Amino acid sequence: MPTTREAYLKHQSGENRQKRHQNDQNSEWSIRKYAKFELFPHTIKNSKHKPTQAQVARAYPIAKGFKYFEHGKFVILDGDKKDKIIAIIQFTPLENLTPKQAADLNIVTMFVHKCKKFVNSISSGSCCWGGKMCAFGWQKFMDAYKLAGIYLNEANIQAHKEEYKALMNSFSQPSGILGKMFQDMANVSFEQSCELMKTNSIPAFKYLHHQETLGQYDCSPHLKFTTNGFYNSPHCNNKDIQDFDFVVSLPTNISDSTLIKTSDRYTINCGGFVFPDYGFGIDFSEQIGIIQMVWAAKNVRHCTLPALESPSHTCMGMSLQINT
Repeated sequence: MPTTREAYLKHQSGENRQKRHQNDQNSEWSIRKYAKFELFPHTIKNSKHKPTQAQVARAYPIAKGFKYFEHGKFVILDGDKKDKIIAIIQFTPLENLTPKQAADLNIVTMFVHKCKKFVNSISSGSCCWGGKMCAFGWQKFMDAYKLAGIYLNEANIQAHKEEYKALMNSFSQPSGILGKMFQDMANVSFEQSCELMKTNSIPAFKYLHHQETLGQYDCSPHLKFTTNGFYNSPHCNNKDIQDFDFVVSLPTNISDSTLIKTSDRYTINCGGFVFPDYGFGIDFSEQIGIIQMVWAAKNVRHCTLPALESPSHTCMGMSLQINT
């Protein structure tokens, strides 16, 4: 899979050519130099150890000095290896969403909200220092993929079998919406993920059975989602088998996970998604809209910083990845 600037800019023939050219013209390019930096020095000895309030307070002003991207679409390159893409980030203000885009996002977030009843949140270890992280779909066990039992709330599934079955039968639409967003954001990375799924007979997260035929937008075996001020340690996704992960972050109502309205009083203090070794990131406190990102998650350290959110709203993150 090419991860180079040339691969990203490659034009396909036919109807996609004009669209790709327009996307390239609308993208800004940024070069960032690598310099290993420990935002949380205590993790050198124990990466799973949650930071104290004092350690978080120390990290905030340091992270404030990073470069933060805020609008438009950016392609960030490694300053020492200019053919290496670190991340592609795109911002869409809430007021710029079309009615269809807003409706599609609500389909996805409301589906995720219903999923919460049937999954257990992950609330310990370096993968989650605070807030909530959940996953839904398939996980590899030995040489086969099985439904990720570690995440499933079997008691609730057994108690509400028909509701769970109906929910799973409605998975196709939100799955397709996310897959299409990934494709529109970074087609080369999307195609690589689809090819990995087919080559390795990996089931898509929307299916209850392993043998189902993959669809047009099936690019991941599971969906991870985060809420409630989620934050974690600087890390690489070492178990990923694809080059890039895809994530969508958006402001939602806690009550039903619907997208907030432009008239809502949505506030976040602190918080952000950062790349400490490259000194850049996304400041969630400056965003009221949709953030999409494709990034080299398995090779570049990244983390989410803790945030103070308004009582009725939360920044929801949804990510697609393929790992072992």
